[in-house]
Amino acid sequence: MKVRKNISLEESIYLKGKEKADKMFGGNFSVYLTNLIARDCSDIEVKNELAVTVESVESKEKNTESKLGEEERNSIDNILNM
Repeated sequence: MKVRKNISLEESIYLKGKEKADKMFGGNFSVYLTNLIARDCSDIEVKNELAVTVESVESKEKNTESKLGEEERNSIDNILNM
């Protein structure tokens, strides 16, 4: 669903944007703005996903370290019980 909105831009900004829209989108300024906003928002989502991924990896590393400690302890117990 498209929403029609009015925006105010400095003329110099509009003219530069219009040049880009002419080159990239056949002069369709709305499509150019939509593309800029979509790229900006996807960058934000990617950054958030990376932060979640880093937290997940760190959590898995901690779990792996504690599991290794348990395995090592079990091995030592088994050797001592022989």
